[in-house]
Amino acid sequence: LMRRVLAGEEKHYGLEHPYVALDCHHLGHTLTLRGKLDEARQLIERSIAILNAHPNFEPFRLGFARWRLAQWFEAAGHRAEAICEGNEALRIHAQAKGADDPDTIKIRSWLARCAAGEGPT
Repeated sequence: LMRRVLAGEEKHYGLEHPYVALDCHHLGHTLTLRGKLDEARQLIERSIAILNAHPNFEPFRLGFARWRLAQWFEAAGHRAEAICEGNEALRIHAQAKGADDPDTIKIRSWLARCAAGEGPT
């Protein structure tokens, strides 16, 4: 279903629209959770590239997409890269939404668990 939604968004908005980035981000995260890491990373990185090209489109979305890439790194067993990417996600998200935003707090908590080596979160 998510693949069909993505295809429909691409057809309607074009391949580089921020709404397409959101669909890539969500599908990429779902695939990460299902262990389909190769396809997941491609979608998450595509999402980040599109959002980088549209910096004025809800800037916190880039932080969230970067967090999904950090979670991908963790799932792939690359904890150091996960922490590095997670820190960048936290910086972007906190700048856009503030330190007390619930999602900023989630990213910060995830980073602490990841840094402590507590396994995939």
